[in-house]
Amino acid sequence: MSDRPTLFHRLSLLALAAALSGCSLAYDLNLDQCQVDADCASIGQGLICGSDNICKIDDRGCGSHSQCVAENGGPWACIKEPERQRGECVNLQSPECPMLLPLQSNAALDALEHGDPVILGGFTRLTLSPFLYNFDMAVSEFNESNGGLTTSEGVRPVVMVACNGYGPDAPDPDSFSRDLDASMDHLIRLKVPGVVSALAADDLKRVVESKGLAANMFFMSSQESDSSLNSFLDKNLLWQVLPGGGSLGRSYRPVVDRTLDYLQRSGALTGNARIAQISTPDVRVLAEMSAAVQSSTSGIVFNGMNVLQNIENQTFLTRNTPSFSADQNADLSETVEELFQFKPHVIISVGSSEFLAKIVLPLEAQWNTRVPDQARPFYVLSPLQYGTRSALNTMVATSPTVRQRVIGLNAPAAPNADLYDSYLLRYIARYRPEGNAAGFENFYDAAYYLLYAGAAAQPRLTDGLSLSAGMFRLLNGTTRYVGPNQAMSDVFSDLTRSSLSTISLHGTMGAPKFDRETGNRDDAASVWCLDEAGVPVPDVLTYDDSNGTMQGTFPCFPNF
Repeated sequence: MSDRPTLFHRLSLLALAAALSGCSLAYDLNLDQCQVDADCASIGQGLICGSDNICKIDDRGCGSHSQCVAENGGPWACIKEPERQRGECVNLQSPECPMLLPLQSNAALDALEHGDPVILGGFTRLTLSPFLYNFDMAVSEFNESNGGLTTSEGVRPVVMVACNGYGPDAPDPDSFSRDLDASMDHLIRLKVPGVVSALAADDLKRVVESKGLAANMFFMSSQESDSSLNSFLDKNLLWQVLPGGGSLGRSYRPVVDRTLDYLQRSGALTGNARIAQISTPDVRVLAEMSAAVQSSTSGIVFNGMNVLQNIENQTFLTRNTPSFSADQNADLSETVEELFQFKPHVIISVGSSEFLAKIVLPLEAQWNTRVPDQARPFYVLSPLQYGTRSALNTMVATSPTVRQRVIGLNAPAAPNADLYDSYLLRYIARYRPEGNAAGFENFYDAAYYLLYAGAAAQPRLTDGLSLSAGMFRLLNGTTRYVGPNQAMSDVFSDLTRSSLSTISLHGTMGAPKFDRETGNRDDAASVWCLDEAGVPVPDVLTYDDSNGTMQGTFPCFPNF
């Protein structure tokens, strides 16, 4: 019998070729085309070796998100390897990542059933909190105002997988660390290209180094720029929307100059000044601010001397105390006694509520008795003390005059408050939050930078490297703004008309003052003070980059 294929065999192979003609593939019409799947690579992509040793289209797995939703009855996505036609159905939710944004009922499921959503990640506090709400508001505004994210592949709805990313809520730090690893494994399995993060610096550094870099995952942190996050090669995959301690610390010199001038004019200071600094080095951003105060090049200067010279002259005292988060039961009475002996005119606190409760209160209660010949000290507080409202209220209630001897430093807001005010009104109307809704705009801005980096991704949105390329296109050019009041179509038009076009994306916190090399936000601190009710008033003085002074109209007490 002849080994040549019969007419029937030829017709069968031709029929197979015709069925696959849509793929524009040329087939070798031999009976034995393959032994393993790899043998089919020379014929075309997406082929496997069938049981009859004939290459065929791989119909295993899923072809669409809607198929996965139909088969599993929930928010399952079809996750595909690059350049493959078929994928694997994966549940968007996991024990560590149980929430999906938008929070609106069935929004994520609808996006999977009827669209091709951009799936992003978010590390946040999972309770219904300002952290989660601000991420949700950014995602919701994109979907509601524009139908989603305009990319090179068209408009795609956005779904964010929210994972637990708030360590202080974890009763067991080791368990939280394991949860972070499991969350990253889940996001990597979903091939999430980018994450907006509320993780603390140490946790963020660990997950980026251990898993994020290898996965080319982009991270936009809502937190402060931290020097430890610049110590490793991150391929521009890590950006941070709050300035770090080194940047904020530039403001100390002009703030101290203005404070000493005020004390001299008011008669509270004659002769040489004595300044004390109480720091909490267990909080890295505060440690960096503390170092900025004492820097030999950019630190404070008083009595005509730098800090080192004032230490030698016994006119500068520095002490470290633990934060409440490190040791709530620490005894600070020895530090209080040292301050009574030193008799400072100014105390710079680079700490949190422990300073107000355990140092300010006893100083104020005993000052007139222990130091009867000198005015009470003036306090320069830190960004962390801006948020300790109950501790500030207790301090003012105990010593009412202290309000006129307190200023503080904090990350600055946008010079034009209109954008922030509009954001805050929308936030309150959408979520009806209990308590103070202000002070969380950094979470909102971080989510917007991540989303618009997706629109600007180059050459198209694929992984974190494409998002990083997109982020560089948001740093200079035509001024555009976050939020739906800025027509999103204008922003998308700017970003899609050319791969070289750029914009300057201004957030509620102002212009995109990012360091292109490190991804850090570089911004000096502004000054806050206490009004007559003891409520912090933000941004009363702002740093002028042109001359290194603090500018503005000070409202909290006269003549400062």
